[in-house]
Amino acid sequence: SPYLDGLFDDIMNSSNIKFQAIIETNRGCPFPCSFCFWGQGGLNTRYRFFSVDRVEKIANWLGLNKIEYVFCADSNFGIFKRDVEISQYFAETKREYGYPEKFRVCYGKNSEETIYQCGKILCDADMEKGITLSRQSNDLNTLVNIKRQNIKLSVYNNLARKYDLEGIPVYTEFILGLPGETYESFLNGLNEILECTVKTQIFIYFCQILNNTELSQPDYMKK
Repeated sequence: SPYLDGLFDDIMNSSNIKFQAIIETNRGCPFPCSFCFWGQGGLNTRYRFFSVDRVEKIANWLGLNKIEYVFCADSNFGIFKRDVEISQYFAETKREYGYPEKFRVCYGKNSEETIYQCGKILCDADMEKGITLSRQSNDLNTLVNIKRQNIKLSVYNNLARKYDLEGIPVYTEFILGLPGETYESFLNGLNEILECTVKTQIFIYFCQILNNTELSQPDYMKK
Protein backbone atom coordinates (compact mmCIF):
# COMPACT_ATOMS: atom_id res chain seq x y z
CA SER A 1 0.00 0.00 0.00
CA PRO A 2 1.44 3.40 -0.94
CA TYR A 3 -0.34 4.85 2.09
CA LEU A 4 1.11 2.42 4.62
CA ASP A 5 4.55 2.44 2.93
CA GLY A 6 4.84 6.16 3.56
CA LEU A 7 4.89 7.25 -0.07
CA PHE A 8 2.67 10.28 0.67
CA ASP A 9 3.95 11.17 4.13
CA ASP A 10 6.21 14.04 3.02
CA ILE A 11 3.41 15.52 0.92
CA MET A 12 0.90 15.28 3.75
CA ASN A 13 3.31 16.94 6.19
CA SER A 14 4.32 19.82 3.94
CA SER A 15 1.22 20.77 1.95
CA ASN A 16 -2.03 22.58 2.60
CA ILE A 17 -3.65 20.88 -0.39
CA LYS A 18 -6.70 18.75 0.36
CA PHE A 19 -6.33 15.25 -1.05
CA GLN A 20 -8.80 12.56 -2.03
CA ALA A 21 -7.88 8.89 -1.84
CA ILE A 22 -8.69 5.72 -3.76
CA ILE A 23 -8.50 2.32 -2.09
CA GLU A 24 -9.29 -1.30 -2.97
CA THR A 25 -10.38 -4.09 -0.63
CA ASN A 26 -10.49 -6.65 -3.44
CA ARG A 27 -9.95 -7.02 -7.19
CA GLY A 28 -12.05 -8.75 -9.82
CA CYS A 29 -15.63 -8.89 -11.11
CA PRO A 30 -17.69 -11.98 -12.02
CA PHE A 31 -20.08 -10.19 -14.39
CA PRO A 32 -19.46 -10.27 -18.19
CA CYS A 33 -21.21 -7.01 -19.22
CA SER A 34 -20.25 -6.28 -22.82
CA PHE A 35 -19.59 -2.56 -22.21
CA CYS A 36 -17.06 -3.27 -19.46
CA PHE A 37 -13.70 -5.08 -19.40
CA TRP A 38 -13.68 -5.67 -15.64
CA GLY A 39 -15.32 -9.09 -15.77
CA GLN A 40 -13.62 -10.13 -19.00
CA GLY A 41 -10.10 -11.31 -19.62
CA GLY A 42 -9.75 -14.58 -17.71
CA LEU A 43 -8.43 -14.12 -14.16
CA ASN A 44 -10.35 -10.87 -13.69
CA THR A 45 -13.54 -12.87 -13.14
CA ARG A 46 -12.15 -14.28 -9.90
CA TYR A 47 -11.95 -12.18 -6.75
CA ARG A 48 -8.68 -11.65 -4.95
CA PHE A 49 -8.78 -10.04 -1.52
CA PHE A 50 -6.61 -7.69 0.47
CA SER A 51 -6.68 -8.58 4.17
CA VAL A 52 -9.18 -6.80 6.41
CA ASP A 53 -6.26 -5.88 8.69
CA ARG A 54 -4.58 -4.05 5.79
CA VAL A 55 -7.81 -2.21 4.93
CA GLU A 56 -8.29 -1.17 8.57
CA LYS A 57 -4.73 0.18 8.77
CA ILE A 58 -5.35 2.20 5.61
CA ALA A 59 -8.60 3.57 7.07
CA ASN A 60 -6.70 4.64 10.17
CA TRP A 61 -4.06 6.38 8.02
CA LEU A 62 -6.80 8.20 6.10
CA GLY A 63 -8.41 9.33 9.34
CA LEU A 64 -5.14 10.53 10.87
CA ASN A 65 -4.28 12.48 7.72
CA LYS A 66 -7.73 14.07 7.53
CA ILE A 67 -8.61 12.80 4.06
CA GLU A 68 -12.11 14.11 3.43
CA TYR A 69 -13.19 11.97 0.48
CA VAL A 70 -12.32 8.30 -0.08
CA PHE A 71 -13.40 6.32 -3.12
CA CYS A 72 -13.50 2.53 -2.80
CA ALA A 73 -12.67 1.10 -6.23
CA ASP A 74 -14.18 -2.37 -5.61
CA SER A 75 -16.42 -3.58 -8.42
CA ASN A 76 -19.28 -4.82 -6.22
CA PHE A 77 -18.95 -3.58 -2.65
CA GLY A 78 -21.32 -5.15 -0.16
CA ILE A 79 -21.68 -8.64 -1.61
CA PHE A 80 -19.29 -10.16 0.94
CA LYS A 81 -19.92 -10.46 4.68
CA ARG A 82 -16.57 -8.86 5.43
CA ASP A 83 -17.74 -5.67 3.70
CA VAL A 84 -20.03 -5.06 6.69
CA GLU A 85 -17.00 -5.18 8.97
CA ILE A 86 -15.10 -2.81 6.67
CA SER A 87 -18.06 -0.38 6.67
CA GLN A 88 -18.19 -0.47 10.45
CA TYR A 89 -14.49 0.26 10.72
CA PHE A 90 -14.68 3.28 8.41
CA ALA A 91 -17.66 4.59 10.40
CA GLU A 92 -15.69 4.12 13.63
CA THR A 93 -12.70 5.88 12.07
CA LYS A 94 -14.86 8.89 11.27
CA ARG A 95 -16.26 8.95 14.79
CA GLU A 96 -12.72 8.91 16.21
CA TYR A 97 -10.99 11.38 13.87
CA GLY A 98 -13.83 13.17 12.07
CA TYR A 99 -12.42 11.77 8.82
CA PRO A 100 -12.93 10.47 6.19
CA GLU A 101 -16.05 12.59 5.79
CA LYS A 102 -17.25 10.49 2.85
CA PHE A 103 -16.60 6.87 1.90
CA ARG A 104 -17.96 6.35 -1.60
CA VAL A 105 -18.50 2.80 -2.89
CA CYS A 106 -20.01 1.09 -5.94
CA TYR A 107 -22.44 -1.50 -4.63
CA GLY A 108 -23.07 -4.89 -6.18
CA LYS A 109 -25.90 -4.87 -8.70
CA ASN A 110 -27.80 -7.67 -6.93
CA SER A 111 -28.74 -6.07 -3.64
CA GLU A 112 -28.50 -8.58 -0.83
CA GLU A 113 -28.84 -8.18 2.95
CA THR A 114 -25.13 -7.39 3.30
CA ILE A 115 -25.48 -4.47 0.90
CA TYR A 116 -28.36 -3.15 2.98
CA GLN A 117 -26.28 -3.48 6.16
CA CYS A 118 -23.31 -1.68 4.62
CA GLY A 119 -25.51 1.10 3.28
CA LYS A 120 -27.23 1.53 6.63
CA ILE A 121 -23.92 1.77 8.50
CA LEU A 122 -22.41 4.30 6.10
CA CYS A 123 -25.57 6.40 5.78
CA ASP A 124 -26.00 6.54 9.57
CA ALA A 125 -22.44 7.87 9.73
CA ASP A 126 -23.24 10.40 6.94
CA MET A 127 -20.49 8.88 4.81
CA GLU A 128 -22.41 7.61 1.76
CA LYS A 129 -24.64 9.28 -0.79
CA GLY A 130 -26.89 6.24 -1.03
CA ILE A 131 -27.31 2.67 -2.19
CA THR A 132 -26.97 1.77 -5.85
CA LEU A 133 -29.89 -0.12 -7.35
CA SER A 134 -28.30 -0.06 -10.77
CA ARG A 135 -30.23 -0.97 -13.93
CA GLN A 136 -28.30 0.35 -16.98
CA SER A 137 -31.43 -0.60 -18.95
CA ASN A 138 -34.90 -1.99 -18.27
CA ASP A 139 -35.31 -3.32 -21.81
CA LEU A 140 -35.08 -7.13 -21.92
CA ASN A 141 -33.65 -7.25 -25.44
CA THR A 142 -30.95 -4.74 -24.55
CA LEU A 143 -30.04 -6.64 -21.39
CA VAL A 144 -29.52 -9.80 -23.47
CA ASN A 145 -27.32 -7.85 -25.88
CA ILE A 146 -25.06 -6.55 -23.10
CA LYS A 147 -25.02 -9.88 -21.19
CA ARG A 148 -26.53 -8.41 -18.08
CA GLN A 149 -29.10 -9.83 -15.68
CA ASN A 150 -30.90 -7.29 -13.51
CA ILE A 151 -32.87 -8.05 -10.39
CA LYS A 152 -36.59 -8.27 -11.13
CA LEU A 153 -38.33 -4.92 -11.27
CA SER A 154 -40.73 -6.05 -8.53
CA VAL A 155 -37.73 -6.81 -6.29
CA TYR A 156 -36.22 -3.44 -7.19
CA ASN A 157 -39.46 -1.69 -6.20
CA ASN A 158 -39.63 -3.48 -2.86
CA LEU A 159 -36.01 -2.64 -2.07
CA ALA A 160 -36.45 1.01 -3.03
CA ARG A 161 -39.48 1.32 -0.74
CA LYS A 162 -37.63 -0.47 2.07
CA TYR A 163 -34.71 1.94 1.88
CA ASP A 164 -37.09 4.89 1.64
CA LEU A 165 -38.77 3.86 4.91
CA GLU A 166 -35.36 3.60 6.56
CA GLY A 167 -34.35 7.04 5.30
CA ILE A 168 -31.55 5.59 3.17
CA PRO A 169 -31.05 7.42 -0.15
CA VAL A 170 -31.26 5.31 -3.29
CA TYR A 171 -30.02 5.99 -6.79
CA THR A 172 -30.04 4.08 -10.04
CA GLU A 173 -27.93 4.28 -13.18
CA PHE A 174 -28.91 4.09 -16.85
CA ILE A 175 -26.68 4.05 -19.92
CA LEU A 176 -27.99 5.97 -22.92
CA GLY A 177 -27.31 4.36 -26.29
CA LEU A 178 -26.84 0.68 -25.46
CA PRO A 179 -27.25 -1.79 -28.38
CA GLY A 180 -30.92 -2.61 -28.88
CA GLU A 181 -32.25 0.32 -26.85
CA THR A 182 -34.75 2.62 -28.56
CA TYR A 183 -36.07 6.05 -27.72
CA GLU A 184 -39.34 4.49 -26.59
CA SER A 185 -37.78 1.68 -24.53
CA PHE A 186 -35.40 4.12 -22.81
CA LEU A 187 -38.25 6.44 -21.77
CA ASN A 188 -40.32 3.45 -20.64
CA GLY A 189 -37.41 2.36 -18.44
CA LEU A 190 -37.20 5.77 -16.80
CA ASN A 191 -40.95 5.84 -16.25
CA GLU A 192 -40.87 2.42 -14.58
CA ILE A 193 -38.31 3.70 -12.08
CA LEU A 194 -40.19 6.93 -11.36
CA GLU A 195 -43.45 4.99 -10.85
CA CYS A 196 -41.77 3.17 -7.98
CA THR A 197 -40.65 6.29 -6.10
CA VAL A 198 -39.81 9.79 -7.26
CA LYS A 199 -37.24 10.01 -4.45
CA THR A 200 -34.84 7.81 -6.40
CA GLN A 201 -31.99 9.72 -8.03
CA ILE A 202 -31.30 8.70 -11.62
CA PHE A 203 -27.84 9.04 -13.14
CA ILE A 204 -27.66 8.77 -16.93
CA TYR A 205 -24.35 8.06 -18.67
CA PHE A 206 -23.59 8.07 -22.37
CA CYS A 207 -22.56 4.68 -23.72
CA GLN A 208 -18.85 4.71 -24.53
CA ILE A 209 -17.05 2.05 -26.54
CA LEU A 210 -13.89 1.24 -24.59
CA ASN A 211 -10.89 -0.66 -25.92
CA ASN A 212 -10.82 -4.42 -25.23
CA THR A 213 -14.49 -4.61 -24.28
CA GLU A 214 -16.81 -6.87 -26.22
CA LEU A 215 -18.67 -3.75 -27.34
CA SER A 216 -15.55 -2.72 -29.29
CA GLN A 217 -15.16 -5.99 -31.24
CA PRO A 218 -16.04 -5.84 -34.99
CA ASP A 219 -18.09 -9.06 -34.87
CA TYR A 220 -20.12 -7.76 -31.95
CA MET A 221 -20.73 -4.42 -33.69
CA LYS A 222 -21.84 -6.20 -36.85
CA LYS A 223 -24.26 -8.40 -34.92
